[in-house]
Amino acid sequence: MIKETKTEKTITETICTRHCDYCGEKMTTQYSSTHRCECCKKDICKKCVGYIEVTSGDYDNIYCKHCWEIGKDYRTKMDFLEKEIDRLRDEWIMKCKE
Repeated sequence: MIKETKTEKTITETICTRHCDYCGEKMTTQYSSTHRCECCKKDICKKCVGYIEVTSGDYDNIYCKHCWEIGKDYRTKMDFLEKEIDRLRDEWIMKCKE
């Protein structure tokens, strides 16, 4: 025997969307998956990106405008120290060749 019973169901659906932590713009899933600041880890949209550092890996290093501005003095010091390391390495190699 087949008995038919009718029931009424109410379904609640939750939709989560990702938004830029700075300006609040809605971000698409594809875009937001790779646009997170390397320093503060906040989600950032195209408008709020301060700098994109191209890497040889799958994803580039992306910095928000806020963190990129804070890093200005640090990047200058790091560039100087990298040049100093190169100079010391060259000096070491020259000593070894003598």
